[in-house]
This record gives sequence, C-alpha cells and structure tokens, in this order.
Amino acid sequence: ETVPEEPAAPSGEGRALVVQNKGGGHGELGYHLCLTLADKYGLEVTMVHDGGPDAKTGKEPWDSYKNLEAAGVEIVWADLGAGMPSLTGEFEFVFDNWSKDADLAKPYVEAAKSWGVSNYVFVSSAGMYSGKGSLKESDDVKETGQRAVEKMLADQGLPWTSFRPQYIYGPYTNKRDYLDFFFNRAARNMPIPCPEGGEQGLCCTNAEDVAALLATPVANPAAVGEVFNCGTNEIVTYNKLIAMVGDCTGTKPEISYVDKDKAKELKFPFRPNPEGFYVDVSKAKKTLGWSPTHSLAEDLTEYYDGFKKLKLGEGEFAGP
Repeated sequence: ETVPEEPAAPSGEGRALVVQNKGGGHGELGYHLCLTLADKYGLEVTMVHDGGPDAKTGKEPWDSYKNLEAAGVEIVWADLGAGMPSLTGEFEFVFDNWSKDADLAKPYVEAAKSWGVSNYVFVSSAGMYSGKGSLKESDDVKETGQRAVEKMLADQGLPWTSFRPQYIYGPYTNKRDYLDFFFNRAARNMPIPCPEGGEQGLCCTNAEDVAALLATPVANPAAVGEVFNCGTNEIVTYNKLIAMVGDCTGTKPEISYVDKDKAKELKFPFRPNPEGFYVDVSKAKKTLGWSPTHSLAEDLTEYYDGFKKLKLGEGEFAGP
C-alpha cells in the first residue's frame, strides 16, 4: 500500500509577514500582532509598513516600535500604494492589515500563492454588515472593498482566514474618536449627546485581544477558509459607557438624548440606530478556543490616564 506523502513544508517555514497600514482604527493592531507572533508563537516576523520610506515617529504606536525591534521584528517602511516592496526570502504566513480592496491585496495574494503559505490572514471589517443589533458571520453584508478581498481569497485556492474587527481601542491607538467623544465632554462637565434613548448594545474591544485572535490561525488549521468576528462578549449600552466614563473622570455626565440624524451631525462615534450594532463572537470562541482577556470597564481608567497625559481634556473643546 502506498503511503501518501506528507505535504511539503512552506519554503518560508517559521516566518510571518505583517502588511501594516499607517494608522487609523487598525493602526495599533500591527504592533500587538507582531509581538504576539514573535513572543508567543516563536515566528520570525517582518512588518512592511505603509507611510515610508522614512520611519514615522512622534506618535503611537510608532514610538513603541523599539519594543518590536527588541523582540527581533524587522520593520520595513515603504509606500505600499506604489506597489509591494522588495522582500528578503519567503514566508509561511501573511497577515494583511492594510488592503482595502482587491487590487491592493493582489500582489500579496500572488506572492503568498508562490510561497505556498499555510495561511493568508486578512484583517477585514465588521463595518460591512448591513444589518442591525447582534451580528453573526452569516448575516448579510454590503459589497465593500474589504468584502471583495474576502471573495478574491476564496477564489484563489490558497488557505485563508478573514477577521472582521469592530470598534478597537488601546493604549497605543492613533484613532481616538470612539472614546474621546465621551471623555472630551465629561472632562469639561459638558452634556454628552446620545442617540435614541441610549440602550443600544455596543462592543468595544482592546487591540491586544483582537491581535491575539488574529494570530490564532498559526496554530489552528480549523481557521482555514473561515470568517470570524472580532469583538468581545462584554456588551454595554451607550448609557452604561457614559456612566463608566463619568466614574473615570469623577463626574456625573448629563446625557442629552437626540435623534439619530442629530447624532450623525454631532459625529457620534457609534451607530445611532435604536437597535445598536455589535458583533457576536461565539464562533471565534468555539472554533479557535479564544477568549478576550480585557474588560472595557477596567481599561477605561488606563485610557483616561493616557487622555490626561496628552492634555486632551484641557482648554476649550472645539468639537461639534
């Protein structure tokens, strides 16, 4: 009887490529992901970072990249919009935290196929869901650029996994809109606008928890060919979040309830519809054995410390 041969190991075995955007809501993920891949999984990690060719400094998470270098992570700054930069060697895993459409992802997908990767992990977005309330991976989605990337990965015949994060916060973020909307007002004893009664469910997730989930395909082949929501099982209401912000700032914020159109005008950072908009993470917990370790209630104190360190609560508030 002929014994089937074991599939050949990827030529870049033990190496991971992280393709990282220059900032925004996903900006902090690359930092935690690289540390997790290097420290927990023992991979040799290269991060190609948009915004180059010169390294960016003077802002987080960039100023903490010295911690990545200490962990052995190679950082290659490049203008990713000009094309895929020259890389040394091949890779077993690709983590795409940059592509917003299929054209941008295509060079990395083609390279991944040539390398015979074990997984191409794409950081998508839960913003593509067209529904309301609690959302599962099987729910209807809009035809966004990120959805086009998911479809392309499924059509390419390579192992892939897509993750859909929602409302990320963390100590090294450079997108502070979600929580600063509330702290800016509470710190100045200003009324906080809130849409439609404030009892909508909300899912805010620490970037460290999201990065830990993004890394799970390294050790779990069950992730291949699947889409997973990234979030937390700690669902809070808008009213509860405002109360927690008040606890941090030592104030009792006045809530100014407004309709959803007025909330949009005031740039309320979450969906203003009465049903809320939050992801269900039961599939990731069951399939990948993952659970979040952070609590928003506990993290808000640290977040507020950073808010004060940046002196964001001082002076006249210029927001809408």
